[in-house]
Amino acid sequence: MRRVRRHEQIEYMRRAVAQANTRRFLHDGDDEMGLRDNGLSSVTVRKKELLAKLRENREKHAQEAQAAKTAYYKKLETRVAELHSALKEDTSSVSSKFSAVRELIEPQSYLSDYDRVIGMLDMSVSDEIVISEEQFRHFVQDEWLWTDSFKTINASYAVAAPRR
Repeated sequence: MRRVRRHEQIEYMRRAVAQANTRRFLHDGDDEMGLRDNGLSSVTVRKKELLAKLRENREKHAQEAQAAKTAYYKKLETRVAELHSALKEDTSSVSSKFSAVRELIEPQSYLSDYDRVIGMLDMSVSDEIVISEEQFRHFVQDEWLWTDSFKTINASYAVAAPRR
C-alpha cells in the first residue's frame, strides 16, 4: 500500500509541475502577445496546408536524423578503432578510450511523432482543423518538447540543422 501511495505522490507531483509549466508558458506568451484577449489560444487551419507543413517538417527531420546517425556511426567506428589500438599497444590508455566510446550518445529519430499526427489528419473528415497554441508550435513551427535535446545531440556530431 505504501508503494502505491508513493507512486501516486510522484505522479501527482509530476503532473502538477507539468501543469504549472504549461500555465506559466501560456500566461507568459498570452501576456506578451495578447492571445487570450484576441481569442487566439486556438486557431482553425486548413487541413491541407497543415499536412503540407507537417510533411515538410518531417522531411527536414528525417534528413537531419539520418545525417546525425551517419556521423554517430563514423565517430563510433573511429573510437572503437582507437580502443582496439590501445589494447594492442598501450594498456594504460584503455580505460580512457573505453570511456570515450561509452560517452557517445546515439541520435534519436522522432519521425513517429510526425507520422502519428499526419495519420490522424489523413483520417480526419474535416477540411478545417482547430489546433491549440501548443499544437501550432509543434506542427507548424516545428518546436517539439524534444527539439532542444535533438539539436544538442546532433550538434555534438557537427550536424547542422537546415536553415529555415
